Amino acid sequence: MTITPAFLCALVTDTVLLIDQQPEMAHLFCESFPDTSWLLPADFPFKNEFETVFHHLGRTLTTPHQAVIDQFLACSLKENLLPEVDFAKSISPSPAKDLKKSKAVVITSLYPEYFENISNMYWIHPTVSGEVIEVYQPSRERHQNIENNLHNMKAWAEMNLLSMCDVLVTSAWSTFGYVAQGLAGLKPWILHNIENRKAPDPSCSRVVSMEPCLHSPSVYDCKVKTRVNYGSLLPHVRHCKDMHQGI
Repeated sequence: MTITPAFLCALVTDTVLLIDQQPEMAHLFCESFPDTSWLLPADFPFKNEFETVFHHLGRTLTTPHQAVIDQFLACSLKENLLPEVDFAKSISPSPAKDLKKSKAVVITSLYPEYFENISNMYWIHPTVSGEVIEVYQPSRERHQNIENNLHNMKAWAEMNLLSMCDVLVTSAWSTFGYVAQGLAGLKPWILHNIENRKAPDPSCSRVVSMEPCLHSPSVYDCKVKTRVNYGSLLPHVRHCKDMHQGI
């Protein structure tokens, strides 16, 4: 996500953008410009004088609590993203699928618990609307390993997969979700942060822009030499729904 604003800054300021491609970044991105490269050569003399800092992909790093799953369902049902389930009935062994009344749900998470809980609910019980809900999870890595190239390739593929969805529900502060919504051009529903392991009410709200949130913007104006609030100072800049100090 940091490459995109850095590239824009390079265009605006007419400067050169070079990328120090670490081993875990190999094969993630194509060369954007014919007959040239924006990657630093392996023998670049100043390459080892700094570190490339990776912001974690924003996925949950601990096993999800049941409250998180309940929150996702509460948001999806309230906003009519998913249909209600008739818990008094059970699906027949071989239900006839009406492709006109079916939805596919893609879950991206390090852990399988989200997938298992939600897929089991729609696998066992029929929906009130008669829709058939199928749930998929491309990977279940369990642990985040940003130094593993295959792990990063899976994450990049899943961000692109999410960007092909019709609607998005993402967790707060998730840079993973920011990339997906930016690629999709969608305004997602963001799950509000859980406090004391209790799902908030309302469980989610829709963001006002498809643009990703900058978590830590500068608060110092060098010209006037004082702190400023860019979220209220500039006409087209607003604070983020999921992080008030962000823009």
